Amino acid sequence: MAKEKTERTVRLPERFVDGKLIKVIGTDAACVFLVIIRHARWSGDNQGESWPTYETIHQLTGLHRHTISKAVEKLELKGYITVTLKKRVNKAGKEFGRKRNHYLVSHLKKRTEPKDD
Repeated sequence: MAKEKTERTVRLPERFVDGKLIKVIGTDAACVFLVIIRHARWSGDNQGESWPTYETIHQLTGLHRHTISKAVEKLELKGYITVTLKKRVNKAGKEFGRKRNHYLVSHLKKRTEPKDD
């Protein structure tokens, strides 16, 4: 019998709902944002990092590459994500393959500043 996969819950901070996320960025960008959040790491030192390819985003949303690109630009402009291009690195430290977008989701960033007591 196949092992049943447990469903993971993805939480969206209230500030996105209260701030009318879809109204501010549009439905296409909201869909892309949800895919990026879904693929983000949620623990450890890499918290908030995500690497879904445009192909993955397309498969999950049905959006075309150009629409995805515009949505990513809008999300970055509005401060929801930070995007950098990174090459993949093998165990020997050599780069390979094409560069991929590396996303850092703003509300998932690990906070390094001290908290006020």
